[in-house]
Amino acid sequence: QNVSYMFDRVAELRQSYDQQFEDVCAYTTCSHDDCVWPCDTDRDGIVSHRDLLAIGAAWGNAGPTRDGLVTWSPKDALDWGQPTYLGDDQKHADANGDGVIGLNDTQVIKDFSGQRTPWWSPTPDVYTSGNDFAWAIVPTSIDTNHIQANETVFLSFYFDSQKAVRGAAFEIEWDTAYWTITNAAGAPQAGSVLISQRNDTQLNVARIRIDSISVFSFGSMAQLKIKAKDIPTTQSNTTYLWPKNIKAVAPDGSPLVLGAQPLKFVFAGGASTLPTPPAVPEWRLSPNPASATLRIEAPGEQLQEAVFFDPSGRTLWRTALDGGERVDLAVGHLPRGLVWVRIRSAERVAAMRIVLR
Repeated sequence: QNVSYMFDRVAELRQSYDQQFEDVCAYTTCSHDDCVWPCDTDRDGIVSHRDLLAIGAAWGNAGPTRDGLVTWSPKDALDWGQPTYLGDDQKHADANGDGVIGLNDTQVIKDFSGQRTPWWSPTPDVYTSGNDFAWAIVPTSIDTNHIQANETVFLSFYFDSQKAVRGAAFEIEWDTAYWTITNAAGAPQAGSVLISQRNDTQLNVARIRIDSISVFSFGSMAQLKIKAKDIPTTQSNTTYLWPKNIKAVAPDGSPLVLGAQPLKFVFAGGASTLPTPPAVPEWRLSPNPASATLRIEAPGEQLQEAVFFDPSGRTLWRTALDGGERVDLAVGHLPRGLVWVRIRSAERVAAMRIVLR
């Protein structure tokens, strides 16, 4: 009888779960344009290592606590009156809602990693060329232009810039057709907090200083131990380790642009073709902030649909597009404030943030 009752309530339980248990828990969700999604401190729609930067840049600051449980749903929160390094109110950097930005917030980011808002969609990777980071190879006798099968390489990706940097987040991707990854992790540094996450194809690292020095020391940011595979003669003999999606914070809390070079390896086998990173045209929304009209531009692509969301994930407007690479939309009827736009073309989907005034 108890088992039958349990199965009879499955549909009800699933409905409560889909609604974030709003009907059974003692907290309310948020529906305005400045809701806090716990742990999404940079407000890009997904919890990731990059969210550590807003926490580290506001380390030790305090403000009003946030009511409600630390669950993945939009929350009402009082403004703190201080901006994050991206310009949002620091209430968004208080990941656990206890009114103090600190170590507990970093743990919540690790626990919630990968959570996504309803309006989130993947964005193209960004490969920013520059010389703010460098590679060190051990042993130094290794010839990167003649990698042998089963050869083991130790790598250090280190900060090597004259710029004053307080924190940085980045990813390093590799091709599993060439390498077996024995170890890959971010490198800690005294006076800093670190998040290091690895999957099959890339390493995600964020590190930021939280002490009074507030500036990176020269030194390793990530360390990898990789072993070369025996590649077939039909496979390209050239591969790269690609640093990508680099974000950084200056000591004064402002965002910084940093760049790095990929590390090239040529294997003693395979064909002599050279892979290159994908060239993804940049999509543009203008003006931003917008008022009556919004222009969407996707060079070389066919725009098919635009969906507008408020920060809580509620759909405001969905409209079909005409298949061209540029379209002007009348947006005067939409609520004012922060709005996310999920744009779909024939080739891909992307989400972008705008402000309506």
